[in-house]
Order: sequence, then C-alpha cells, then structure tokens
Amino acid sequence: MPNEATRHAMRLIKSETKNPILQVRDPALAEKFKMKPGTFYCYYKPSYINGFGQFVGQSIDFPYL
Repeated sequence: MPNEATRHAMRLIKSETKNPILQVRDPALAEKFKMKPGTFYCYYKPSYINGFGQFVGQSIDFPYL
C-alpha cells in the first residue's frame, strides 16, 4: 500500500494531466526497468522536435506533437 505522500502526489498528477497515469506495483517489473520507489517517471512520444530529425524546409504538424 502506498504511503500518504505517494497518494497525494498521485492525486496531484491526475488532476494536472489529461494523460493516463501508470503505477508500477510489480517489484520484478520495476527492477527490470531500473525504477526506484518514490521516484516518478515520465514517458514522451519521440518526434522530430524532441528527437534527431532535421526539420529545416519541412512542414511540422505541431498539433500532432
């Protein structure tokens, strides 16, 4: 069972984002991904803007990002 601080943090994250929240509760899975307890991780979808793409002279679909 998560402690009180973790529950408050999860409530805050849920209220601030429109994206789904994933909580890893399986110790084996957390160990496989080298996740630490009490640390929050963020995943983002790679794109030309935050990746390695060269977008000079190309049309960028900003709403898609």
